[in-house]
Amino acid sequence: MTWSRTGIALALGIIVASARPIGCQQLRLIEAGVQTADYASIADNRPSDFSLTAKSVGWSAFGSLLGGAGGLEVDQVYCKRHHGDEQGFLFGPCFLYANEGFAAGWFGGAIVGSTLGAAQVAKKRGCPQRAAILRAAIGATIGAAPGLSIVASRSGKYPPSRSIVIAGTPLLSGIGAAAAVIGCKA
Repeated sequence: MTWSRTGIALALGIIVASARPIGCQQLRLIEAGVQTADYASIADNRPSDFSLTAKSVGWSAFGSLLGGAGGLEVDQVYCKRHHGDEQGFLFGPCFLYANEGFAAGWFGGAIVGSTLGAAQVAKKRGCPQRAAILRAAIGATIGAAPGLSIVASRSGKYPPSRSIVIAGTPLLSGIGAAAAVIGCKA
């Protein structure tokens, strides 16, 4: 029993004795401006570019779904006021009625969601909050611009190639917001 305590104490003594010089060497390398790959990965604990993009796109998709659902509710109220007494075939004239309310919610939710997600991660990476929000909002709006330009024509009938761009707006908006804050420094 005493031998194992002695062995453990000896092992811990060796670890402690060798840990101090290694730490001092690492500190000297960082102070001198020389960093090897081992020390750079240890010293950098900021969120990665991938996590920034993933969080921005995820928040954008969540915002689009939430905004789109809110917009559908607005459109349902509008439809019931204007077409509520008409007869429908199976479900009624206002079943899944989507109009400007849904579009505003879809695009607005994508822009707000990706701005919040990207700004939150950029702030963790050391970007000032005001700059992070401004950059992310501009990037998100630029990312949503292709879908907005398609919907702005108000044709109501979109070929599949344009519908994919409209449905992909959360992805484009999230990538735009992430790209806008990627280089933001404190």
